[in-house]
Amino acid sequence: MGTAIGVVEILILVGARLIPDEESALWALLAMAVVPFPLGLLLGRAARLRLWGFVGIFAPFAMFAFVSVAMIPVFPADDRWWVGAIFVSATAGFLVTAWLFTEGSWVPRVFAAGAMLLSYVAVPLAGDAIRESERIRQLKNSGVPLIAAVIPGYQLTRVMDIGQSVELTYEHGEFSDSGYSEISIDVRPATSATPEAACARPLPHRADESSIPCRRISADVWVRTEATHVQAWDKARLAFAWTEATRRSVFARRGDALVMIESYEACEAELLAVLSTFRPTTAEELVAVE
Repeated sequence: MGTAIGVVEILILVGARLIPDEESALWALLAMAVVPFPLGLLLGRAARLRLWGFVGIFAPFAMFAFVSVAMIPVFPADDRWWVGAIFVSATAGFLVTAWLFTEGSWVPRVFAAGAMLLSYVAVPLAGDAIRESERIRQLKNSGVPLIAAVIPGYQLTRVMDIGQSVELTYEHGEFSDSGYSEISIDVRPATSATPEAACARPLPHRADESSIPCRRISADVWVRTEATHVQAWDKARLAFAWTEATRRSVFARRGDALVMIESYEACEAELLAVLSTFRPTTAEELVAVE
């Protein structure tokens, strides 16, 4: 039973990956959460398990308990890890549940059921602590100088470690308010490029970026303005739509860091003013943002 359900879960997961869009991912998650119940009941009855109805109802919960343990990212998990984790969790979940409803001493079964119930509370808490610890370790070992800006009126809302850089997102206002503004700061080691070179090619794999003119403000400060298109909320149609926008970017050195400050809403003077607000920070402070 568990093996068959594990195979079905993997097929759903693989099918969703073949159509990589958000709607497919949501349908796949819903299917993976719902399918084990009717399939477990059907296979339990076909196998003539003792109390097969209870096994079919409770086995998916046991499976989800095992999956929740696998969701704790002690190390980076790739697709092969998830396929194996889902398969093993489904098999183990149905085996343990079938054993719970067999005849025999009730004492070990009570302890096993209690352990699975406890996992629904303990595992998420432990997972959050482990994920936080892992993110702190990654930031400390990234080689990226840990600095942050203190921008009046803005709040640091998101921190992303993307390999050789750390991206900080600051927000002001609400999306429904015309006064909404977002400033993104990309922090890299100063040895990665000069401000002039970074201004010319923020994304080295895009050859067209070198054609966008950069202006020198001072020895270590360069700026660029780029006309582009972004998705914005259209109040008339109550949907997101592509619209023309202007992206302003500032490139500068701050200590041993190369920073790129950019925004679609803030003006160039506001972005230049951010340069004087940088201060050293710690990995613990950055992770605590979220």
